[in-house]
Amino acid sequence: MIIIRKDGRSIDLRPKPFDNEEDLRRHLLVNLNNMIPVRGLSDEVDGSITAWRSEFPLRAGSIDLVSVGDGGGIYVIETKLFKNPDKRKVVAQALDYAADLWKEYARPEGFLGKLQEKGQGEIPKEEEFQRNIAQNLRDANYNILIATDSVTRQVKDLIEFLNKHTDFKVLALEVERYVGDGLEVILPHIYGEEISREPSPSVTWWSPEQLKIEFEKIPDTNLGGRLLKMFEWAVSKNLFIQSRGKVPGFGLGATGGRVLGVTTEGTLYAYFGNIERGKYPSGENRYEFVKGLKALNLLHQDVNPDDVTSGKNLAKKLHQLTERELDDLFGLLERHLGATSE
Repeated sequence: MIIIRKDGRSIDLRPKPFDNEEDLRRHLLVNLNNMIPVRGLSDEVDGSITAWRSEFPLRAGSIDLVSVGDGGGIYVIETKLFKNPDKRKVVAQALDYAADLWKEYARPEGFLGKLQEKGQGEIPKEEEFQRNIAQNLRDANYNILIATDSVTRQVKDLIEFLNKHTDFKVLALEVERYVGDGLEVILPHIYGEEISREPSPSVTWWSPEQLKIEFEKIPDTNLGGRLLKMFEWAVSKNLFIQSRGKVPGFGLGATGGRVLGVTTEGTLYAYFGNIERGKYPSGENRYEFVKGLKALNLLHQDVNPDDVTSGKNLAKKLHQLTERELDDLFGLLERHLGATSE
């Protein structure tokens, strides 16, 4: 029962069905942050949805609504009304679209560019957002929501099965609408966030002590040894930068900020794009750093830093470098970061 009072009198509200799925999508877009409480849904550190686009294009169709949170979470939303005869297929359709999204938009530049093409809101420029978006796209780490005017028992059972027995994260958003005396009342209900296979990993500031422990756990002794070597080198040169994330990692940088990120998979990510300009004392210094990475064959020769948003993964992972290549990389970093810290 819903009781609304205005000027001392009760208002008689009556249910008002949505005219069609476009009508439901319109209400979602107007009230996106109020309807989808991302702070409690995402594995990321989202506080709100910051950018979104309806009819996000794929080769085999389009996703009704795609949005991103301010911490880098990705939300794939499909709408379906109870009266629609194929409502039982909406979960399968959403999973198909999620798979297509993973195949077609594995890199943040293309995904964010398409999101902004006909979208709304601002894409955050913070380093953590860019890093989380890149990782979520690589891992197909999406929050899939089915928005409907009524969640059936069948859909609830399917969501429970997927969330308990697979790595998918599927939720249902039930939206009720009531009108009366010139008022419109929207009641959103989320189903599925209380069902999980296991607790989500927490976001951690990885201390030097924690990193050493994690490196020792890595089965690939070559990778673990290389990570420890780069870590100890960064600490000895006072270039170590602590990282925050769900998985262990660290950065290398000076007073300007992080210019190289390192993950426990051995991935090396260089920050030199347009949103990273402030980390460099001059444009020349930024270009010289990129030129040095190209000379070591760690960046493709065609890469133009002015065409890059944040940065690029280097062509080789840490454990794929020869000892000579690793020493040359250390030399480049020491020369560049020494200039940056002056």
